Order: sequence, then structure tokens, then C-alpha cells
Amino acid sequence: MLKKHRMIILTLVVSVLFSGCLIKASVPNKLEISAESTKVVQGRSVNLSVVGYDKKNNEVALKEVEWSLKDEGKGTLEADGDQAVFTAGAIALGKVTIEVTSGKLSDSIELEIIEVPAGSKEELQGAIDAAKALKAAYAEGDEPGQIPADAHAAFQQAIDAAEAVYGDAEATGEEISQAIAALDEAMEVFESSIKEGAVELDRTGWVAGASNNGSHAYQIFDGVVDEDSRWHGSKQEKGKWLEIDMRSNQTFNLITILGRYSDMPRAFEIVVAPDGESPEYGEPVYTGGYDIRDGFGTEDIEFEEAVTARWIRIVLTEDCPEGKYFAVNELWVYMRY
Repeated sequence: MLKKHRMIILTLVVSVLFSGCLIKASVPNKLEISAESTKVVQGRSVNLSVVGYDKKNNEVALKEVEWSLKDEGKGTLEADGDQAVFTAGAIALGKVTIEVTSGKLSDSIELEIIEVPAGSKEELQGAIDAAKALKAAYAEGDEPGQIPADAHAAFQQAIDAAEAVYGDAEATGEEISQAIAALDEAMEVFESSIKEGAVELDRTGWVAGASNNGSHAYQIFDGVVDEDSRWHGSKQEKGKWLEIDMRSNQTFNLITILGRYSDMPRAFEIVVAPDGESPEYGEPVYTGGYDIRDGFGTEDIEFEEAVTARWIRIVLTEDCPEGKYFAVNELWVYMRY
């Protein structure tokens, strides 16, 4: 009887093994590539994916997936495993084939690159408006912050060319795209022509105040650069501040402080506020501080990005354990290009 049971079990095991249920995992029998759209507008992107299926049409995982673009001159393909993104060229047109392989299996899909819709003349108009605003923001000249006359003239020609395309009722999507791209490039060239250097803001009429000894804060604008002419707010303590009212909005990215290095703020932040009867300060635009040392001179506070504001407030964020003063002899504000 025991022998008979063994024979039955052995028969079952052999049957299972030959059926592949135990030792043969599901493997892909075919690939299927798909795209969120088979049409892609010039200069835009479309997402693709690939899925593997076994003989029973069940989805299975894929290994070593490789993507390829058969028409490289018409765009770019970026792949990550079973996902990919095709980006059409700005002036490309027509059909493009994308193929994917995994092992010995492969599949392909054909996409069609179509012209930018006629409605994107609105995009061209936006680019023209931005270009005109940029040109108006910089005066002609060779001083810091200015742009030479020849660069202004070349930029105006680029604007005129873009406006000609905008005014052409028969302009194709390709021509519109080219006009936008040409204007974008012209804007970059124009901005790169800005003369480098720092422009000091005119301090006439500026008013200063402070949390301590505010009646003497005007001395930071008196033009006297010796060690005796200074404002001081007694010992450096968290929360003390020095405030500058420039009387109107100004754009700047650099503040220079003159004074004794021992009196420079050990730890501080700068907040700014736009034009108004009273300041409404936002989040700090700069955080920094200086080590105590001997000597007399200047320190620059340079922002990562230019800000536009009327009010500037320097606020101490720590006490100075050495009991040093918070003092400034002179303060200037600049726009550095």
C-alpha cells in the first residue's frame, strides 16, 4: 500500500514539473508600445511606455529595455526603463519611428510631428511684448547698467522681424516657431550686452531710523567717512535694528557698510518693504554676519537676486557676548550689473 502511494506522488510531481508550473516562470511573449498621443506639436513632448505580455496575455515584468529613435534629426528621446519621453524639434515635421526591444522581442510606434497651431501667434505676441519691455528697461550707453547703441539697434531689428511674422496672415506654424526662437535668442544676446559695474543709488532725501539712538542715524548718510562720524545703537542685542527709508521704490542688490570691524553686526538679517506710508516687511532677503576683528573699512552685503523696495531694515539676530556696539559710519546702496 505504501509503495502504491509513493508511485502516485511521484507521478504527480513529474506531471507538475513537465507542465512548467514549478520551474518555469512567466516570460514575455510580446511587447506593446504605446504613446499618450501619436501626434506631437513641434517643440513639445509626448510620453511613451512599453508593456510585456506572456502567452496567456498576462502582463509581465520586462528586463533590459532599450529604446531607439530612428529619425534623430527630428527630435530627442529620453528613456528610463519602460518609460520614455520624445521631444519634437522646434521646426521638425513629418513622421518619426520609435522602437523598443527587450531580449529578442521588439515593437515600434510611429508618431507624427505637426505644426504649431495657428493660435500660437498669441505666444509670439507675448514674446514681442517681453522683448519690448526688456529693451525699455535699459538705456543706451556705455555706463554700468546700460547697453551700447549698436546692441539696442540689433535687438530692435529682431523685434521688427518678429512683428512682421505676427502681422503675416499666411505665416505657418513653423515660421511662428522660428520667430519665437529667434526673438528668445536675441533677448539673451541683448541682456549679455549689459555693461558690468555698480551704480550707486542717489541718497539725497533718504531718512534713517533705529531702535536705539535713532536721532543720530542720519550720520550714516552724512558723507563723512572717518571713524568719528557714526551712528551707534549701543551694545549688539538680538532684535535691535537700523532702518533706511529711500523715499521711493529702488532696485538694488548690494549694500556697503563702512565702520569699525568690531562694530559690524555679528549676526543679522535684512528685510525690505515696498513703497508705502509705513513699511510692511516680508521674509528676510539676506542673512549673514561678521567676525569681530581689528580695523576700519567696508563690508559688502550682496544679494543673490536684485530686490525692489523703499524700506530696508537691518535686524540683529543674536547678542554679541563680547558686548561690542552695533555701529555704522556710512552706508551706501548699489545696483551691481
